[in-house]
Amino acid sequence: MAGSPKLSPRSAWDFFALVWGILCLIGNFAIIVFDGSFFTRRSKKAARNLETAQEDLWNLASVKYGYHRFFELENGVKLHYVERCSPDDTSQPDETPRNLVILLHGFPDSWALWKDHLQLPRDAPRAWLIALDLPGHGGSDNLKSYDPNVFLETMVEFIIAMRDKYLEEAHTQNKVVIVGHDWGAAIALRLAAEAHQLADRFIVSNTVLLGLARANITDRCSSALKMTKTWLHRLSASLRTTLFDCRLLSTAFRTLVPVLHQLLLSHYIFIFQLPHPLPTLYGRLGNFWFLRQAHSHASPSSSSSSSSPPIQHQTTSTSASASASASAFASSLGPSPTNCTTQTPTHATYGASVLARAQRPDGGFPEKIRLYREGLLARRWSRSLHTLAALQNLEEAALTDGDDNGRSSVGGADGPEGAVKAPCTVVWGAKDAALDRRICLEGMGAYLGVKGSQVVLLPEAGHWAVTEREGKAVVTACLLWSLQGEEDDLRGRVQALGTNMKFLVDK
Repeated sequence: MAGSPKLSPRSAWDFFALVWGILCLIGNFAIIVFDGSFFTRRSKKAARNLETAQEDLWNLASVKYGYHRFFELENGVKLHYVERCSPDDTSQPDETPRNLVILLHGFPDSWALWKDHLQLPRDAPRAWLIALDLPGHGGSDNLKSYDPNVFLETMVEFIIAMRDKYLEEAHTQNKVVIVGHDWGAAIALRLAAEAHQLADRFIVSNTVLLGLARANITDRCSSALKMTKTWLHRLSASLRTTLFDCRLLSTAFRTLVPVLHQLLLSHYIFIFQLPHPLPTLYGRLGNFWFLRQAHSHASPSSSSSSSSPPIQHQTTSTSASASASASAFASSLGPSPTNCTTQTPTHATYGASVLARAQRPDGGFPEKIRLYREGLLARRWSRSLHTLAALQNLEEAALTDGDDNGRSSVGGADGPEGAVKAPCTVVWGAKDAALDRRICLEGMGAYLGVKGSQVVLLPEAGHWAVTEREGKAVVTACLLWSLQGEEDDLRGRVQALGTNMKFLVDK
């Protein structure tokens, strides 16, 4: 008689993820109901503020933050980005910038995450700053799929096109830097591991390097399991002695705490994996309760201000808070249907899928969470022949130029699977409400195998460190250090800012 079918680890995990996702959805729904958010509706004033904020960010004729541009892929998909040459004023106005900085946002953001970064100090080397809307976000079209073979190929095509457009002639002083946050940083790290020729340096903030996180989770679970088995073995041998000596069991639990903590922090990801339409309903519940919670964590930390505003300024503070909230929503939701009728000075317009998202009551939420649902980080990337040839050309060009000053394109690094093969700087806000740094940072040095890589910890910053005063200053310092040739010590530059950050890795 055939034995009963065995439950594979994959099936067991899928079952757990489904149950945990449902429980998290029920828990979040209860919170939304009991705190009154379920019955919240957007007020007329809030609607006007949102309309103003969307006009500020998404009117294609506006040049407030830079020029709105579009890049059309070979398959017809249009990617929206904001371009700015900085510094704007220079003693040599005819000097052609030799540097390119590409900024990649995370979820649930858009190019607007970087609006305060689209201006370098006056003494900085001139550079083209490119703030991209990831596919399916902001003003960029949707993709047919968000797996690595489509999404990462799209990113490679875009980055190479930007190099060709803004760095017209190969030059040994050209510098290409990719800066990313959250999902943008995760994408940047994957490119740094599998297409390191694309940039000279990667600067990333508060993200997951999947191989490292998996290794840390596996090691902790394995250690906790071994300690538990040992305790149970002792218990069977000597019930009375072992029962009252739970130190080993306590150690096993403490070993698992970071894993359990990350499981709790990542509860929303399990909700995103539930069958449709549950994730979409979750995104819309309570007047976009989830987005409002995310935006509240993205607000600059209280440490950025030495004291509370005086009473006479409370009205101004309330108005500023309402404006900031509207701007955050405008960034997450993208253009309104009215914004989709605007044009750039060259008559470029948003794509059809952008308008379709703008007309949906959920703001295109299902499209955005496809980043989580379709294995962008976990699945294998089979690089196309076109991509392999383009990367080879970049590597040969770097070798021909004789540029050995840390260019990622002249050599990679050995290390664990998924290790970064280009110089990389990680800027991490320690008060991250989405990621446990014990899971995401422990052992990071082994994955940053290239000389000139660092991990900088900001004790008072949160997940959106790049929007906080301290984090913005550190990211800018790292970027300037890279653009200026990386000839001095980054540690000295960062410490000169007067902040209390720590270098966890400095190679």
